[in-house]
Amino acid sequence: MDNWQSLDQAIIIARKEHSRIFGLHVVATQEECCNSDAETMKEHFQQHCAGKGVEGILAVETGSVTSLILERTRWTDLVCIRLNFPPDPQ
Repeated sequence: MDNWQSLDQAIIIARKEHSRIFGLHVVATQEECCNSDAETMKEHFQQHCAGKGVEGILAVETGSVTSLILERTRWTDLVCIRLNFPPDPQ
């Protein structure tokens, strides 16, 4: 929760476009989806968005990061991603 740079960028765009933010956090196990850390992260996400005047909802799921992002792109106009592990230069 220390680094919310991509969320802050999404908030800037959402405010200009009068839109809402659907966040996604991928965890390793199903148990992590429902634990207190996940709930705290969801609350912080919503509070961070609300504090900037934007509606935001965070989903916490397990699975392939790429697959989950691709599944959700059909419902969005823009995807903001923080690359924790960027690919090697090609």
